Amino acid sequence: MGSESPAWYVVDTDGLNDDERAAACRVVLQSLRPVLVRGECDIPWSVAETWAPEVVAAATRLRERFVPASRRDPFYEQTGVQDVRDPQVWADFVTFVPEALDATFWSTDGAPVHLSDQADCIAVRADDGLLEALTDVLAPVRLVPARVSFTERTAARLRGLLNRVMRALWR
Repeated sequence: MGSESPAWYVVDTDGLNDDERAAACRVVLQSLRPVLVRGECDIPWSVAETWAPEVVAAATRLRERFVPASRRDPFYEQTGVQDVRDPQVWADFVTFVPEALDATFWSTDGAPVHLSDQADCIAVRADDGLLEALTDVLAPVRLVPARVSFTERTAARLRGLLNRVMRALWR
């Protein structure tokens, strides 16, 4: 990573389909692989029928390894914070996390990646060097400052809501 103070950025997932969001999520995780040491995610089994077979297999291995039998649930589970340096554990997290409702990965100096809502929101804490590297590997998908992204997305959603309300009132 570069020398500038890190700031939060989000992957602009607006307009991406499920496969594109999953790919962006995996690119971010793989790009940060050298510095990530711990991770956690939830496993929303209630929607498992929508997952690809390899995603189900990865979720099952995460469950077997990290969710005690006494805490297993057919609808929702959590891995807890785990060491992700083992190659199989890492592979399972990377395969599964785009389907998680919530996931976080930590480096030795903080929490550089937060993911939520099946990769709809991907937030990365990046300095200038990491920002440049991620921008290159994610293109044409954009990384935008978190503050700007929140403002733009909130404004767009409010405009959409206002349009729906106005259409309903004029009927």
